[in-house]
Amino acid sequence: MPYRRLPNTNQARLRSIQQAVSKGEMANLYDLAYSYKLFEDAKAFLVRYQRAINENKQCSEKQFSTSVEFQESAKNARMYISHFIKVLNMCVQRHEIRAEYKEFYGLKPDSNVTPDLSSDDSLYEWGKKIIEGEQRRLSMGGTPTIPPSPRFGCIMTSSRMGMVTRRCCRIIRCGRARTSSNLINTPTN
Repeated sequence: MPYRRLPNTNQARLRSIQQAVSKGEMANLYDLAYSYKLFEDAKAFLVRYQRAINENKQCSEKQFSTSVEFQESAKNARMYISHFIKVLNMCVQRHEIRAEYKEFYGLKPDSNVTPDLSSDDSLYEWGKKIIEGEQRRLSMGGTPTIPPSPRFGCIMTSSRMGMVTRRCCRIIRCGRARTSSNLINTPTN
């Protein structure tokens, strides 16, 4: 018996069914190579199969377009979550927040390690922990954790005599900002 290749892609299967149906429509009812019932089943299946292929194509195109948006959102979420954890660790080091409060977020009080956020599942898990932990800490009377303020943010500028002028631009204490005009000249190396 000779070897016959069968169609192995959706488009090849669709073409073979279309050819079988078109040959059946051109042939006489008694000259069909297959039964009339099979011919009717092939016609009905062809319509459903074409619809399924079109839906599959639309879904894959939509998945591709939304995948780009999802990856961008996931990238931003990773950045926000890791940044929040780093800010929280810095607040603990500056004794602005107690180390025990890190347990609200699912973090170890004695560790400053940022958790692995490489998978989407871990990103979702840590995002949920961060939101719930921050709500729990705020409900106990804490203040919202925000990125480090320019408490001692300095602007470095060079002067004409090779000196570096360091000017502390803002000092933030107790939520109030004060402008400081203290100039400190230090020699450069």
